[in-house]
This record gives sequence, C-alpha cells and structure tokens, in this order.
Amino acid sequence: MRAALRGLESIQDAAVRAQAAGLVLREWPGEGTLPKEIRQQTVDAQHQGGMDFPEIGQLIGTDRSRAWRIWKGM
Repeated sequence: MRAALRGLESIQDAAVRAQAAGLVLREWPGEGTLPKEIRQQTVDAQHQGGMDFPEIGQLIGTDRSRAWRIWKGM
C-alpha cells in the first residue's frame, strides 16, 4: 500500500496529485499521514509558485479556506 501511495508523488500535474491524495484520505482514512503530506506539499508548492488560496482551492476542487487549512496542515 505504501508503494502505491508513494506513486502519488510521481503525478506531474499538481491539481491531479492533490485531488488523488484527497481521494485516498476520504476512501482510506487510516492511511492518512502520507497522502496528507503529499497534498500539503502540493498546496505549498503552488503557493510558493505565486498562486493565492482561492486559485489553489479552485485548482484542487475546494474553496480558499480549505486550501489554506491544507497548507497549514489542519
């Protein structure tokens, strides 16, 4: 399972990577640590790249406040 989760990191498209990590978190909540880290790192990379939280939220299919909470690790 961990190898499959590590495969999420190889997804080139940031939006798809964050959405896939979110799907894993919803479907298998017990596997939360790694997908959560991947999603958080993806949101951080987008933010560091100049995107604001409303843009990030739209990109990953959520709202700006949820994008911010993901970024903060909440």
